[in-house]
Amino acid sequence: GAPGVDISQLFGVATTKTQDDFDTLEAGLSSGLYEPWTAINYGDTRYAPALRFEMPDPDADRKRGERHTNRMRLTDTIKAMREQHLEVTQDTVDALAREYGVEPAPRLAAAATQAPQ
Repeated sequence: GAPGVDISQLFGVATTKTQDDFDTLEAGLSSGLYEPWTAINYGDTRYAPALRFEMPDPDADRKRGERHTNRMRLTDTIKAMREQHLEVTQDTVDALAREYGVEPAPRLAAAATQAPQ
């Protein structure tokens, strides 16, 4: 709560430092304990187990929001193209999905065949 202190920047530094500490622990246990133990007991280090610390992603909410925004932009673009009577094919949807960074690209529903009027 001090003036001029941005708490999000402080948490960013803490997350980076703890992530580096966990990476160092993982590497140290792997090269100093698991690999030598499996080399001695099994004759090969490829059988060594791997320890992974699961760290929460501090940017998960932001990434989720970006994915939602990109998907909404994609559907709005497709809707606008249909309203303007432009041809919207699966190739068009795939290209737009790549452009907006939406994966996997949505699939168009099968067109209902109607008799000419």
